[in-house]
Amino acid sequence: MIKILLTCSAGMSTLRLEANMKEYIKELNLDYEVKALGATEAKSSFAKGEKWDVVLLGPQVSYMKNDFTNIIGNAALNVIPAAVYAMVQGKETLELAMSLLEIKK
Repeated sequence: MIKILLTCSAGMSTLRLEANMKEYIKELNLDYEVKALGATEAKSSFAKGEKWDVVLLGPQVSYMKNDFTNIIGNAALNVIPAAVYAMVQGKETLELAMSLLEIKK
């Protein structure tokens, strides 16, 4: 199972994006898990030893990219483009995650 973590300030704005991504994952019948967490919760998740394959940051927390780079291990990391994020585009966000996984191979 591929695990994707969406992170924003409090985890609220990424909840809608999570739901949209899950719809697309279901359509494609992929073995993916998506979870939205606030930045503090996301960091705590890594501290507890949880493993994620992809970490996508909301544009409002893009300044935390270096912080996450230091704690995510082998996970792929990127910032969700502002236009994709603002329009809550689950398909495009999932495609971004999938492209990061391809690069990581």
